[in-house]
Amino acid sequence: MKKQSPEQTKLYIKKSGEMKPVRARAKVELIYKTRQFSCPFCLYIAPITRFLIKLKNRNYSEKRFHCPDCEQIMNRDTLVREMSIEEYAEWILDAKAWDRISFQKFKTRLRKMNIAYKFWGHYKKYKAEKMEQYSDDEEEDYKAQEEWAKERGLIPSKDAEPRGAEAQ
Repeated sequence: MKKQSPEQTKLYIKKSGEMKPVRARAKVELIYKTRQFSCPFCLYIAPITRFLIKLKNRNYSEKRFHCPDCEQIMNRDTLVREMSIEEYAEWILDAKAWDRISFQKFKTRLRKMNIAYKFWGHYKKYKAEKMEQYSDDEEEDYKAQEEWAKERGLIPSKDAEPRGAEAQ
């Protein structure tokens, strides 16, 4: 991971001729102040300030966010990432997010947003492609394991004589 210089990590505001560091909450509000964000786990929509996590030192986290509705904690990149419906369906499957999703809330919010049909259509199609890919990979792995075992003599090949035939 590339290290940032202190000048890049802090945001400064000029106030009465002096430079002053800005706290994390103000920094997040300045960057994302007018946008609404959707929790990727329950589709709760709110401004960024609702997702902030307060730290022990009375400051707010810039990197981690908390959904007030489903109580899930996520990285900033996950919360602010802009995805199409197709990308979102793929993300749900690839991230194995079903363990963290309240299915009833998710299903009703998909319907309210009028994207349920498109989401489920692409999700099922993408899942079928993944399952086909996994089955092909498993078959190749099985063949490779079988070949490895035959080379080491763990599995007798069809040409080999039975074990009892050698002794006679």
